Amino acid sequence: MADSNLIHRLRAWPFEQKAVLVAVLTLLAWLAGAFVDVMEVDAAQYAAMSRFMLEQDSWLELYNRGVPYLDKPPLIFWATALSFKLLGISNFAFKLPSLLFSLLTIFSTWRLARRFYQPVTAWTAALMLATCQAFFLMNQDVKTDMYLMAGILLTVWQVTAFRLDGRWWNLLLAGVGIGIGMLSKGPLGLVAPGLALGFDFVVRRDWKGLFNWRWLAVIPVVGLMLWPMCQGLWWQFGKEGIEFFFWTQSFGRITGDSEWHNSADPFFLVHTFAWAFLPWTFLLLPALWDKFKGLWQKKFRPGQGEFISLGGFILLMVALSLSRFKLPHYIFVVAPFAAILSAEWVENALNSRPKFLKVMAVALLVMALLILAGSGLLLGWAFPTPQAFWLIGGGTVLVLLGFLFSGDARQKIILPVGTAIATFNLVLNLYFYPQLLNYQSIIPAIRKVEELGFQKDRFYAYHVGGYSWEFYGGTVYHNLPDWWAVQKIMPLFDFMCLANDEGKAELDFNHVPYEIIETYDHHPAQRISGKFLNPNTRAKVVKKTYLLKVPRGFWGQ
Repeated sequence: MADSNLIHRLRAWPFEQKAVLVAVLTLLAWLAGAFVDVMEVDAAQYAAMSRFMLEQDSWLELYNRGVPYLDKPPLIFWATALSFKLLGISNFAFKLPSLLFSLLTIFSTWRLARRFYQPVTAWTAALMLATCQAFFLMNQDVKTDMYLMAGILLTVWQVTAFRLDGRWWNLLLAGVGIGIGMLSKGPLGLVAPGLALGFDFVVRRDWKGLFNWRWLAVIPVVGLMLWPMCQGLWWQFGKEGIEFFFWTQSFGRITGDSEWHNSADPFFLVHTFAWAFLPWTFLLLPALWDKFKGLWQKKFRPGQGEFISLGGFILLMVALSLSRFKLPHYIFVVAPFAAILSAEWVENALNSRPKFLKVMAVALLVMALLILAGSGLLLGWAFPTPQAFWLIGGGTVLVLLGFLFSGDARQKIILPVGTAIATFNLVLNLYFYPQLLNYQSIIPAIRKVEELGFQKDRFYAYHVGGYSWEFYGGTVYHNLPDWWAVQKIMPLFDFMCLANDEGKAELDFNHVPYEIIETYDHHPAQRISGKFLNPNTRAKVVKKTYLLKVPRGFWGQ
């Protein structure tokens, strides 16, 4: 009888308090990833450029390996350089700003959902967003899209608050949000919230609200935030820099004015988001169907309710899919809108489809257990790590307890599945990524050079590249593109180089008496394949790099 009462009390425990436990586990997974080495190529480049910005005290002009840089807006570099200044150069200092912008995105999503739905639904949306795979990936392999996402959601939340409450300070904060978004990824920081909010205005026929003159108050706030960036662009590139930021970088990828393009199919971002929003994709699909069906039945005159999330998801998906250059992380920005849609659907299904929701809860419980089993198989197969199985076992127990002690079907879905995906990523960040990134051979080579006390300005890359060179070495990327470049420096001093098989073969051919200090296995961390993960076939795809010490002299045929 006592056990029955205990179970009843635990099931009656408020969902928000149970959600905090999953949120803490999620935060632990993020923090575990914050101490892991930086991944090539994008994140390492951002880290290297931010270090250069700090050390050269060049805050308005961007440089990439000493060359003026015209691609990404400066916010990620400003935030990272400031973090380096406050905390020193480290993996954690580089990833901390992304974690903070993640929290801003989740908080803004929670507050936005809270304006239209019950508190428990807002918590559900926030927890779904925090535990979707895209968020774990962006906090491990830092992208500008996390900064952009924070600006978009802050803008949408503050504009919504202004529409409902009429407070001027909400409008000013909306300008701050637009500024953050545009300083992260250009005009998309304005277009994205405009699409989400504009769809809601149009669907609800709120023409008076749409053409409110008070929106003009946002302009000076945005202008003030963009001014330092525009000043730097003008100093470095003149009119071309301003034109690139406001047109070519974003709209040019649709019109063809931009040189960036790839062969991604029109639905590339659709099926990309299907895995990026896991494990909640299975809730998003019926949510989209029901939302569209409701609009259709009401002949697109729904009256009450919010359609910001639907507009933000659909219109952004279409707009980004029109780009001639697509990468997987581009579509991650729609995740907050997907989370609100999915949370709303769960709330409605509790009353309209309780039996279906219970069946789905059991199905997702099975998926949660499979996620944990998959993490065990991945580590046991690819990188055997016995200690990880204690964590996986503990996560499995928490998933089962979360299902047992949950109250309604919503809790039985969100809590166990959220626990499973957070545990899965905690395992990855603690055990999988550190072993995977050992194959970025530049990093251990740099650390070996530092350990030996060799002069870094005499350490060269020979047919090997990567931005980890500058970030971890704190030195300019000294590249030897060919044998003739090697010949120029050999008579001057002893030097060390990191060479691949091709570079080593050139030295052998020219009878250079080098010393092999270390030999490394090398493989790009972002190009994981089954052959790489399989220890029996890994040697077929892994390349060798060599840390060589070359004495001063005249060598060659």
